[in-house]
Amino acid sequence: MAERSADWIAQARRDLDSARWLVEGHFHEWACFAAKQAAEKAVKGVLESKGAVARGHSVTNLLLGLGEEVAVPDELVVSGRTLKASTSSAPWRTSAPSRAATRTSSSSSRMTASGSFPKQHLPHAIPLAERG
Repeated sequence: MAERSADWIAQARRDLDSARWLVEGHFHEWACFAAKQAAEKAVKGVLESKGAVARGHSVTNLLLGLGEEVAVPDELVVSGRTLKASTSSAPWRTSAPSRAATRTSSSSSRMTASGSFPKQHLPHAIPLAERG
């Protein structure tokens, strides 16, 4: 299998650029998501550069796996948890209605409207991703 750490890092940089652009357009929930993606891909790039296999999408778990290869500051692990929190209440997170609820016309998903996205996460998401 080809070593692709440079590809992971390049895409992480593009995702971070996208996050910044999304902030300018006031797409806060997507900016947080792009920042989380950037951090995930950056850590996967470092893992791959060390010959480790990067599996999963949890920045925190990836960072903990990286700790087997290099020293990871506790502050980065905390940042990974914060990035997860910044996307956990985003509008694409839905809970599927129960089967019984789908039989009625009054059923609705619990999708959050983008206007109610918790913007308190936004100031942290991009700087946290930049640390990776």
